[in-house]
Amino acid sequence: EVHMDDGILNFKVTPQGLCHCNTGKSYLEKIKKAKQKKQETSNMMDTVQENRKNYTQRQFERAKLAHKLHHHVGTPAVKNFKSLLKANMIRNYPVTIEDVNIAEKMFGPLMSSLKGKSTRRTPKPVRADVIEMPPELIEQHHLIEPCMDTMFINQEGMLTSIDHTVKFRCAMPIDYKTKKEYCRVLDMMLRKCNSAGFIVKTIHCDGEYRPIMDEVKDELNIDMNHANPLDHVPEAERNNRVIKECVRVDCHQPPFKKIPQIMIHYLAMIQTNQLNYFPVKGGISKYYSPRTVLGGTPLDCEKHCVVPFGAHVQANHESHPRNDNT
Repeated sequence: EVHMDDGILNFKVTPQGLCHCNTGKSYLEKIKKAKQKKQETSNMMDTVQENRKNYTQRQFERAKLAHKLHHHVGTPAVKNFKSLLKANMIRNYPVTIEDVNIAEKMFGPLMSSLKGKSTRRTPKPVRADVIEMPPELIEQHHLIEPCMDTMFINQEGMLTSIDHTVKFRCAMPIDYKTKKEYCRVLDMMLRKCNSAGFIVKTIHCDGEYRPIMDEVKDELNIDMNHANPLDHVPEAERNNRVIKECVRVDCHQPPFKKIPQIMIHYLAMIQTNQLNYFPVKGGISKYYSPRTVLGGTPLDCEKHCVVPFGAHVQANHESHPRNDNT
């Protein structure tokens, strides 16, 4: 008998002379939760272990003491804490400025201070930075014909499209195969094209969409060109394949074993949007990307290339203006 905190585990002897115990689902779930908790804290622990490699054990112990005593004096700003030590305002204080500097490099800022004192920052002013397209380019190709299809990523439906002219790719999550849902998603796609001066008159799709699209085309005032029976739209099928390849590539980057539904939706949209960053072979321009043709702003490395998909931190909500316990 093995006495646990929540009960006793009884082991029985097998014919081979081994002792075994049927733990049950509850015991296995506890082990699984303990492993997940250990994995969640491993990233922070690895960072501290990496930072302390350049310091001795004595310096590490004194840095932990400085980190602890910082709370005992009211958790002031690090600059004020150093001034307090420099002026010797507390007698017999066992911490020096060097210990505080090492603690700051090793442990980073105090988590409790960040949670309790962080407030909303003043946002930077938004400036319009749109590349002006040659009017002749839009006038000659203002009529576009998208090819749409539905693809699934981990059983999550995505309505995708790519047009014959600009080669602009689009992917939007779709919940149900209903007329109302297709109207909502197609309306968002058409608004993007119309805002850039393009007009969508015809949409190419498979024959399976005929029962739904016969009603949708009347509301959106567009024509539907359905493929032959047992046939598909080649451009749409190729577009789905390219997007899925990019999604699989990005799935191998984060350390996660499971991805929530909302992350799958955004992963597909992010990868589709990134395919529009560069000029496309067979498009209307060798120099302008589909994103630029449809009125997108230029890429900024400090804005668009800083945080990759799957990056995670502990952060507060900037939309919350008060620094209360919420």
